[in-house]
Amino acid sequence: MSTDSKYILSNATFQSNDAVLEPFSVIPNDVTSVIRKHSRSFSMAARWLPADVRGDVEKLYAWCRWCDEAVDSASDQQDAIARLAILREDVRRVFDGQEVQHPASQWLADLVKTKGIRETEAFDLLAGMEMDLHLGQVDDEEALLRYCYCVAGVVGLMMCRVMGVQSQSAEKHAIDLGMAMQLTNIVRDVAEDWKRGRSYLPKTWIPVDLPTVCFEPSRADVLIKSPSNAAVRESVHRLLAMAEVRYSSGLRGVAMLPQGCRPAIELAAKLYREIGREVLRQEGRVMDGRIAVPRLRMICVAGSALIRSLFNHVAGVRCVAGVRHRKTMSGPSANLRSRAHIVSRGRWLGISSFFTNDKGLQKMVVSKKQKMNDAKYLAYLGVSLTSFMASALFVLVSINPKDPSYAALPILYAIVCVGIGIAANVMARKAAVRQE
Repeated sequence: MSTDSKYILSNATFQSNDAVLEPFSVIPNDVTSVIRKHSRSFSMAARWLPADVRGDVEKLYAWCRWCDEAVDSASDQQDAIARLAILREDVRRVFDGQEVQHPASQWLADLVKTKGIRETEAFDLLAGMEMDLHLGQVDDEEALLRYCYCVAGVVGLMMCRVMGVQSQSAEKHAIDLGMAMQLTNIVRDVAEDWKRGRSYLPKTWIPVDLPTVCFEPSRADVLIKSPSNAAVRESVHRLLAMAEVRYSSGLRGVAMLPQGCRPAIELAAKLYREIGREVLRQEGRVMDGRIAVPRLRMICVAGSALIRSLFNHVAGVRCVAGVRHRKTMSGPSANLRSRAHIVSRGRWLGISSFFTNDKGLQKMVVSKKQKMNDAKYLAYLGVSLTSFMASALFVLVSINPKDPSYAALPILYAIVCVGIGIAANVMARKAAVRQE
């Protein structure tokens, strides 16, 4: 990112105005409550972050959400412009080392001091908020992607800072993942945005005088029920195709994140991706109302994502352990033994072909002890994941029990399953790092 971002719009003039400041000055003391209130998917994923990262991620989410809500909840456009001016002034104060005026801006100040979030990134986010004030309908694909970058792609960049990602090549993937999620948001909220006089479906795809429709509900009803729904569905499919390309890029970038952060980010990406897939299952009928993924499918997607992430994590640890084991040996025979050790792990990773150039290695037999360790790892992992899935199902049963007199039993079973899952997970980790 350059120092002067091409996405920043002209800044509104800041004026101190207590009447404007007061309506949005009340903020929650607990940033965790913000993410839990506003995003089921992000809240679920954030719980899998390492404790030393989770708090900062929740601060970043809380600040971004507060900026969005501050503008969207304004009484009129002038009120929103005044609030936006306050936000911009506080960003300037943060990067100038001055005291902020609004308490919510302290979340950003803390992250700037400890994580090195850049000034252009904060201003780009606010530029996205300003785009909403004058939107109506986006002009074309370029304008749509510029908006998605400002309100979500730049959040991916800030997440890189928060997680301590040093690789610049990871930034493109982070931007793509953020933009993919925003495109999914746009698809999910087409009807809601339409009724508010906004459309993120480009005019080049489906031109409509939305500000006029917004103030004439009868015309809006006619529009929603008209054959133009076919054009909306076609646009939705195009948006999801654009999102899919970026999800693929974003998920490739997960491998560039710190090990402890990978499960949470992969989980968030796949939960959001599933929203788009649910829209496709319902043939893009977004004008009939917001489409939500059934809770049971969300649990299945989450379980699958966590299984894959955990397996990849442990498999990577096993391969690295094999390399370290080789380095501690000396002599030709020791080197041969250690390479066989890596091959045994490569089979689980699907990379054994990398080592098959040596014909002697192909004839080596994996030790019985190592096979036992592999079997134990897979068995413990299976028990752990099955237990966690069972606990989730018991929680769902407890929400709507067939017999109120047995309402407490599913909760008890869920607690037991969680305990078994944790114990099995610990055993799986021990088996994973065990060497010959």
